[in-house]
Amino acid sequence: MKHYLYFSIKFILVGIIQNQSIKGLVYSYIGVVVGFITTGYLMPRFLLPDEVGLLRVLVSYAVLLAQFSGLGFSIVAVKMFPYFRDQATRHHGFFGLFSLISLIGFLLVMTIFGIYSYFFMADDFSQSPLLKNYFYWIIPLTFFVLLYNIADAYYRALFDAIKGTILKDVVQRILILITLILFILQFYTLGNLILYYSLAFAIPPFIMFYHLVRDRQIGWIPDFKFLNKELRKNVWNVALFGLLSSFSGILVLNIDVLMVERFMGLTQAGLYTITFFFGTLIMIPARPLTRISSIVIAEAFMKDDISEVDSIYKKSSINLTSIAILVFLGLAINMENIMTMIGEDYRAGYAVIILIGLSNVIEMSTGVINQIIFNSKFYRYSSYFILFFAILIIISNIVFIPIYGIMGAALATLIAKSVYIFVKLGFVKLKLGLNPYSIKSILVLVIGLFTYYTQSFISPIDNYIVDIFIRSSFATIIFSILVFLFKISPDINKWLKTSINSLINSQK
Repeated sequence: MKHYLYFSIKFILVGIIQNQSIKGLVYSYIGVVVGFITTGYLMPRFLLPDEVGLLRVLVSYAVLLAQFSGLGFSIVAVKMFPYFRDQATRHHGFFGLFSLISLIGFLLVMTIFGIYSYFFMADDFSQSPLLKNYFYWIIPLTFFVLLYNIADAYYRALFDAIKGTILKDVVQRILILITLILFILQFYTLGNLILYYSLAFAIPPFIMFYHLVRDRQIGWIPDFKFLNKELRKNVWNVALFGLLSSFSGILVLNIDVLMVERFMGLTQAGLYTITFFFGTLIMIPARPLTRISSIVIAEAFMKDDISEVDSIYKKSSINLTSIAILVFLGLAINMENIMTMIGEDYRAGYAVIILIGLSNVIEMSTGVINQIIFNSKFYRYSSYFILFFAILIIISNIVFIPIYGIMGAALATLIAKSVYIFVKLGFVKLKLGLNPYSIKSILVLVIGLFTYYTQSFISPIDNYIVDIFIRSSFATIIFSILVFLFKISPDINKWLKTSINSLINSQK
């Protein structure tokens, strides 16, 4: 009976991964379209580069400070929530404990931030005077991002990774788009843009809190009696290492633009922001999969089901590699069209798109490796690895930005990320005996190179929109046919068959 219940749970969880990954992917790409209109089209055309840089720098600071304010409890919510899960007791007041710790962390971080900005930001303000006028908007932005982190982590612990995706990737981006359009139409000044831009970050978490209260999922009062000595020790250990790893991870995602701003000012940070955005499009498909898979992998490790972990690892690797190469192809074959679209002022970021894109393809090829390391008994090493990565990328930026400018920041990311990934792959192979790659990983790369070569025979078309459509469509068809014929991924083949059958049936 015990085994029957376990395999029933496993079946349900695998179904959750597939269902929420597909739904999450759809919503993520809706968000990509909205984000593309905002960041890829409107911002470079209607905002000055230093205004773009200002928005990105404010958010980067807020995301960093919010992550530190959580004191590692977002990771606790993912890794330790199975021990608290009990609907009858509202999960032993876990949400109340989470919120209390985060509030304490926020007050502590804001105190340190105030002292730091008073004594150490004078030089930064002299180089970027626009930042001085709006610098303290970082405080409410940090609070709003922290609220979202709390609600999103709690929802993921409840096996719902979709709500956070919809509200952040779609609703929040639509609000930002509306805010930007009204600014472009001169309904208000830059100061009001910052205000409404900040409010766009506030609405998603408040919607999530409303639904949690409505669905009676929140226990406001922590059940300290349930927190016995051993559980408290485990929680604080996970929180400590979770704080280190999550903060270092967020640092890695934001340090480049902050260092570009520190070395070169807001204008160059704005140029980097726009071109960096195109390189990050490759990572979109990974988000819904990694958000829900972490919970499922944690459950699998708790049941000591390594075969299930291995299956998720291999499938996630080949699926994400295939998608990443296809998206990278879309960027590589349309580089001149992208430059035409965003303007010649951004040509300095040409190499940024390629280098960041390439680094993200390498990262996508590892699948859910981060979730595997963190949810295994070796979870402490994830903190060491990400700290190593953070140090490596900071040093790389210090070396390369003064030499190559914004291209140096992208080059630093590529080098640091490649070393970091190589170390993680070796560790998982050594400690768990797991390897995500196979001959099909090489084959899909060859398919990508062949597809790039074949589209090069298409003559350029003056209208860049038409050119993008023709090149992208041709590359997608060639790549998809070859992936299907060589049976690169059973999941992709199944999806393609279903899509084709639905299309045929709709025509009858």
